[in-house]
Amino acid sequence: MQPDLIRVALQADEPSLRELFERSGMVKIVESAPEVLVWHLPPDSDGLPAELRAALADPHGPGIVALTDDHPSRWFEEAMYLGVDDVLCLPQSAQSLGMAAAKARASRGRRAAALTAQAAPSASRSSREAHVFTVFSTKGGSGKTVIATNLAVSFGRQGL
Repeated sequence: MQPDLIRVALQADEPSLRELFERSGMVKIVESAPEVLVWHLPPDSDGLPAELRAALADPHGPGIVALTDDHPSRWFEEAMYLGVDDVLCLPQSAQSLGMAAAKARASRGRRAAALTAQAAPSASRSSREAHVFTVFSTKGGSGKTVIATNLAVSFGRQGL
């Protein structure tokens, strides 16, 4: 039985990268509907390409992995700030590239789940209020942990 392969699209069809990703055993290279986009960017680029920025702006878009031949790259901070899931300096092993794709796909899944939770009707979110209780004492051994634990158990039993 074949595992659930990660659907990866390469921004530029570089045979060596394609071969490395496929050799990882974790990735299937696709032309459409990718879960992860891989961009190989020159280290001396002054910024991220417009297409990459557009992909990062889409909250439902694929995970993004950026590859470079040298570090530090001028665009590295911008990439991290805009939400690139991983940046790798080449050369990398097939396993490292496969793991980067897996991390990017997982990040994409977490973003989708967060967006779904945010889109939930406000009535279901506001039906439970949250409270923070602080049990404080400057003296050690005064029973702070016992009190905090007992309060938590009591509130939990009451459904609060």
